[in-house]
Amino acid sequence: MEYEISIPLYLTYNRYLSGYINIKETGPVKTIRNKIEENKLTYVAQNVKPYKIEPYVNDMKNYISALQMELASADYSKGEFVKEFANSWQAVAKRIYDDEDFGKQLEFKSYFKRELNEILKPDMSRRQKIDAVFKYVQARMNWNMYYGYSCYNGVKEAFNLKTGNIADINLILTAMLREAGVDANPVLVSTRSNGVALYPTLNAYNYVIAAVEIDGKTILLDATNKNTVPDIIPLHAINWVGRIIKSNGIAKETSLMANVISQEMVNVTASINPEGTITGRARNQYHDYNAMLFRDKITGQSNENCLQMIQKQYTGTMVNDYKILNKDDLSKPVAQEYSFTHNNLSNVINDKLYFSPFLFFAESVNPFIEETRQYPVDFVVPVRTRYNIIVTIPEGYNPELLPEALSLSLPNNMGSFSYSITAHGNTLQLTAVHEIKQAIISQEHYAALKSFYQKIIEKQNEKIVLKKS
Repeated sequence: MEYEISIPLYLTYNRYLSGYINIKETGPVKTIRNKIEENKLTYVAQNVKPYKIEPYVNDMKNYISALQMELASADYSKGEFVKEFANSWQAVAKRIYDDEDFGKQLEFKSYFKRELNEILKPDMSRRQKIDAVFKYVQARMNWNMYYGYSCYNGVKEAFNLKTGNIADINLILTAMLREAGVDANPVLVSTRSNGVALYPTLNAYNYVIAAVEIDGKTILLDATNKNTVPDIIPLHAINWVGRIIKSNGIAKETSLMANVISQEMVNVTASINPEGTITGRARNQYHDYNAMLFRDKITGQSNENCLQMIQKQYTGTMVNDYKILNKDDLSKPVAQEYSFTHNNLSNVINDKLYFSPFLFFAESVNPFIEETRQYPVDFVVPVRTRYNIIVTIPEGYNPELLPEALSLSLPNNMGSFSYSITAHGNTLQLTAVHEIKQAIISQEHYAALKSFYQKIIEKQNEKIVLKKS
């Protein structure tokens, strides 16, 4: 694959190569065409593999190999007058901040003064002020599903209408926090679907959130989602880096990546009868990003619909007595509890019972099935799932075979899995922890990751053998 381009000598372009294909540049070679001196550049790529959809990939625009060219300058007078075109990130940030629909909106204060005075209390700490203002804006404002770093209605109209685009809502949040005495600034973001910008341009960003500095730490805030909390932003905004813009126009890069490991805790108490039917009660508790995602999923759903989602997720499971805990209290982990019955988790052969102690939580399909991987594996956020499953076995049965303990690790401490099962009288207790500590794992470690998941699936599906005495 070869691409040639000829550029007049009086034009200078910045050239940006992206992606994972090795593209070789040769030149420039000076040529003359129609009495105009030109520089000819040649780009060659060999053994280019076809584009392929892979699981756990950020927006493909971030990885597809591309050549992009930006006009940097024009010199029509042989050095006497040079017209500069290229932007710096600093220039882009300042231009956005100086726009009427961005920085100017942060200067308006009168429209929220009364409400802010009601929110704030004299003895509040800075952190309490941040939480109080964030909760107020989040509860009051409703996102109209439009992106953008420029206001749609303007902050005053949006505040009165209680609805607005991303910029309307998060610039209101920023302005209120500043008025409350908090060091708050807007953060320009390119969402995952917008890709990562290769060079400074006004089109690089399509989203804005807020950031506050407290105790030397940057906390990110997005009040457009009803289920976010400080430092937990929607997944579509987690796209590598953003740019904080301060009131003096100074901009600095900041990480948008999650800095906490989001947990799910699965606790189950169950029993199995001689016919192989398993009944019990389960509690799934979700923390941080897992909590936000679970609340997003159940927003607007009845308990009956949530119950049906459990039954669809875990095929063959009959669920009843379903309830959700801390659904609206975002300061606490959210949990779902339910009773269940399952008739197809075990096999009865003569005087023996066979079943997996992972019950219906056992995975059966490895998400990584290809032999090789072209792109990094993107889990979006680090995650940890803990399982504590206690199963009471039928009277007159004893464990003949228990799965062995297992401990697995990914290279460079990127993830781990531990599994152990013990017998205490007529009860069996399984403890397992599955952890991905690094949100993005290089394709160089794909073989290790694929093997890691395969071993987990095999262990989760290993059977306990109970023998009737």
